[in-house]
Amino acid sequence: MDLEQLIKRFFDYRDVFCEGMEVESSVLQKSDVFLPILMLLVQKAVNNTMLESIFSFNLRKKEESLCYLSIEELKFSSLDSAANIIEELIHYDQIPGIVLNDKLEVVISDFVLNSRKSLDSIPEGAFFSSDALFEILFDGELSLNLSDEFIQTQAEVLSFCEM
Repeated sequence: MDLEQLIKRFFDYRDVFCEGMEVESSVLQKSDVFLPILMLLVQKAVNNTMLESIFSFNLRKKEESLCYLSIEELKFSSLDSAANIIEELIHYDQIPGIVLNDKLEVVISDFVLNSRKSLDSIPEGAFFSSDALFEILFDGELSLNLSDEFIQTQAEVLSFCEM
């Protein structure tokens, strides 16, 4: 499992378009394209659970990026657990501003524009906490809650892998 596979899984292996242009998953996985958004969603899903230690990262405002965000110092203890979380809980069609068009392509243009608008007044280079950024971008429109059973299963898998 790699970062590009996480992106593909999130978008159900569909073609992704922004402003009428296709954006390849090899581009979407970059630290200043869609990866910061995906990792923010996964972080929010595991926040305050025994899974919150599966990865760490920093999010920073970067105007020369797709959504005005960059992810830095991304470290994983388990990419597979992140993939399982995405598969269990987070899909592109839950995200306000991301839609499936009549050609069955995922269009992220509105989400990108809304992200930029929401972050426009934040100073360049500012760091964000995941909770604050989630609130800025989704303003209560998105709820991500993993079941206790799923969390327990993933924790057991992680502890088994660490042996």
